[in-house]
Amino acid sequence: MLRGLCTVCAVGLFVGFATGQEVVAPGAAPTPALVPGKTGATTLRGDTKLRYIGRRLALTADQQRQYDDLLETYRLSIDAENQDQAAYLTQLKELISQQTQAEQAGDRARADEIRRQINETRPGVRAEREFFLNLEKHLTPEQNELVKLLRSHAESPGGVELTTLYVLRTARALDLNEEQKRGVDELQRGAFSAMNPLVGQPPARETVRDKLIADVRVLLNPAQQKRFDERIDILRSRPGDEQPTPARPAPPPAPAAPSSGGPG
Repeated sequence: MLRGLCTVCAVGLFVGFATGQEVVAPGAAPTPALVPGKTGATTLRGDTKLRYIGRRLALTADQQRQYDDLLETYRLSIDAENQDQAAYLTQLKELISQQTQAEQAGDRARADEIRRQINETRPGVRAEREFFLNLEKHLTPEQNELVKLLRSHAESPGGVELTTLYVLRTARALDLNEEQKRGVDELQRGAFSAMNPLVGQPPARETVRDKLIADVRVLLNPAQQKRFDERIDILRSRPGDEQPTPARPAPPPAPAAPSSGGPG
């Protein structure tokens, strides 16, 4: 019985860490939408992550309506998945057992196939994939480029912080010429070298990061500077107001049909 309990616990831990999506098992507390990253910073999950991204895309009124509809569809999908958690956990336990047996037998191909099946059935993964695939259809190329950056930023294990890594990613997304690319590469080497001895010293690391931002701007033309500044401002913004909001209320009941008879 103890072995079975340990297996259930392991399955639960696997779900939580592998999916990044809230899984509500019977009697368990929901995973918070804002969770500590490796540095104690904020990492975003699920609905909160999608709202964090959406609020930074400068959506038009029509795009906002499409976004709201897609978010509601995502929520309904998650609700449906949470209703069927018992069946999912049973399936996952069986797949993990099969994967372990394949690995112990040295059957790497079989183990990899089972791992693929596990990944495809993770809670929230399909709903999130559908959300982003459909959202892409309603955005401009520039907005879709920003979605990729914001999604990576929100999912960063280091938390939603403006780090030197994201300063460099933002710079490299600007269609740089060869000379600019070499300049960014040189700035990267200098910034990483300066950062290495500053572990556990956030103010000093922020000083290096801000110097990197200023140095990158020197390499850019005015149009690139404008776009770079806009992206950096977006990545600096804090996710504190991204708490999940309630689903849209149900529509009011339809009015009763008038009586066909006259007064008695």
